[in-house]
Amino acid sequence: MNSPHALAKLALAAGVLVAPIFYLTVFIQAAMRDGYSLSRVALSLLSLGNEGWIQITNFIVCGLLALMSVFGFRAVLARHRGGVWSPLLVAIYGLGLVIAGAWHPDPGAGFPPGTPLHSTAPMSGHYIVHWIGFILVNTSLIASCFFFAWVFRGLGQRGWSIYGVVSAVVGIILVAAGLATENFLGPTFGGLVIYSFLSAVSGRLLALAPTASTQPGDLRMDRVGLPG
Repeated sequence: MNSPHALAKLALAAGVLVAPIFYLTVFIQAAMRDGYSLSRVALSLLSLGNEGWIQITNFIVCGLLALMSVFGFRAVLARHRGGVWSPLLVAIYGLGLVIAGAWHPDPGAGFPPGTPLHSTAPMSGHYIVHWIGFILVNTSLIASCFFFAWVFRGLGQRGWSIYGVVSAVVGIILVAAGLATENFLGPTFGGLVIYSFLSAVSGRLLALAPTASTQPGDLRMDRVGLPG
């Protein structure tokens, strides 16, 4: 086994897991946590309460998986457009998730149960840091959608290029509409769209990753059964 190739594939496999793990964990909690509503309460607030450790762990583990995938993006795209910026954007994404997990939000919107529905208390310092993590995650993901659309266009992968642009536009619309109306279904499913795109990109590059018989950075564009 060629160690650098194997490590790159393992790193990309970690990237594939981020969206499924993150959102499956969120949706299970949403169904089981008392007083939680996907439409009324931001998913970040799942970090609070006796079971808050589950979402904290979810943030941090998924952030670490994203950071692991940086090596795979760098190795596979080393000789192609995006070889510098794609690992950086993914690293910001992973770092933002870790920050969001390490610094929790303030209670609000009646969650955890017993919290006032409307709070006039100023935002705490740890909530501000949590918001910084949230901003890093979402801006880097949206930028990644557009950026990988450009990368795939250069690789002749028109379908994946369109997928990136559509993911970014849909994600922006859902997040903006949800925040404007204070309905958190928008940000939740907007996030699902853009998280899923980057996990799908990890899977796509994993399928195209070089093998021991090829040079580092030589994408296997001849793979059958993979739509362009």
